[in-house]
Amino acid sequence: MAAESGRDPLVLVPGSLNSHIAEAYRILGANITFGTTDEPVRSLGVLSASHGEGKTSTAVNLGIIVAQAGYRVVIVDADLRGPSLHRAMAPIRPVDGRDPPAGLSSAVLGSAEVGDIVRSTVFDRLTYVPAGPISSNPGQLIVSPRMREVVDELVQMADYVILDTPSLLAYADGLVIARIVDAVIYVVRAGIQDRAAQQRVHNQLTQARIRVLGVVFNDVVVEDGGGGYDYTPHPPNRADEALPRRSAHSLPGSPISPLRSTGASTRRSDREPLKPGE
Repeated sequence: MAAESGRDPLVLVPGSLNSHIAEAYRILGANITFGTTDEPVRSLGVLSASHGEGKTSTAVNLGIIVAQAGYRVVIVDADLRGPSLHRAMAPIRPVDGRDPPAGLSSAVLGSAEVGDIVRSTVFDRLTYVPAGPISSNPGQLIVSPRMREVVDELVQMADYVILDTPSLLAYADGLVIARIVDAVIYVVRAGIQDRAAQQRVHNQLTQARIRVLGVVFNDVVVEDGGGGYDYTPHPPNRADEALPRRSAHSLPGSPISPLRSTGASTRRSDREPLKPGE
């Protein structure tokens, strides 16, 4: 496995799968894989209001845990303006694993086939797609019809496709991606929420009728003093409750009610719920 020096301590590696962070993600993964049978989710966007709230580590950890449960997972770096997934994935790439120049942007532009941009990891059933070369106009790539086609092709190759996205308040890209995927989760770093900013995000998601599965509270305080995660499912017909009103200080791994969603999805899914290995 690649060297772990300088890695994000909140990103899981094979030796940390029994940690409290991993257990919190098992709850989140179970809610997504088993709690959405009425409206199956195959593609999932991971959103946040601003940079530094932990959406990339959330996307990676969720992908690892779902893959450990027996599903084929592809994590995609859809932040074509400031990609960071390649750094988060560095500790779990094969020893000689290096990102070739091709990536998501290459497939959208047509210079690479979708099958050629998928990279392996040290975890079985877990792969990822780097952002690829930075375009002079990344927003144009995101809104192109080919972007939706690439996501659809990836869904045909895996059980779950998880997209790491640009910050919602910085660019429109994240909202465009949210319209492409089956559903989204929203990540907030505990203790630094700007209520006005969160309200703006809430308004964006509500007006676009995005299917929000729930909120991940990142870096909450746990009993041992370390950082962790907590998850709040999105209640039906109460979109405002999906946004944080205060810092979260619950134990990651505390009981979480069955996942529920609200609002109409902008993308109808005809897919049946999957079982591991299907």
